[in-house]
Amino acid sequence: MPPLSRQRLRRLPIAASPSGLRKQWPMVWLNQHASLVSFAADANLNELGITIPLRPTENTSLGRPVDAFDTVPDPEDDGEDVESFARFMRATKAPPRDEPLAATEEAQAGSRLFDAIGCQHCHVGTIVTAPAGTVINRGAFTRCARLHSGGYAPASA
Repeated sequence: MPPLSRQRLRRLPIAASPSGLRKQWPMVWLNQHASLVSFAADANLNELGITIPLRPTENTSLGRPVDAFDTVPDPEDDGEDVESFARFMRATKAPPRDEPLAATEEAQAGSRLFDAIGCQHCHVGTIVTAPAGTVINRGAFTRCARLHSGGYAPASA
């Protein structure tokens, strides 16, 4: 890891974990959540303003309660939409790599720059998914066969 990132690790809660399970992640802006359900629950509350059992506390408006405007009892939703959104994201395949574009000199120069400045320490060129049936997050999720298998380039030309 680059020197500035080496000691910046966060232990992030997994919202759907009844035992308060946490995962350790590098401290960067994009890694605010340790699972897709945690991400979906946060988006449901902060982007849509809908409380659910995983995120039951209503946000404020500039530090002031919104009870006078939001008369629906919290949690406003049972959380099934969040679970559905997480299932949808898990089932969405990454687009295929554009091999002719990736082979251009411009793309190759970008790849060399990516490696030269240390981006590859946190970002990888290819992600290989776990085999079907793999149990992750201490049994909270088992990778199903319907998900894409193999490798893909998450940020490629």
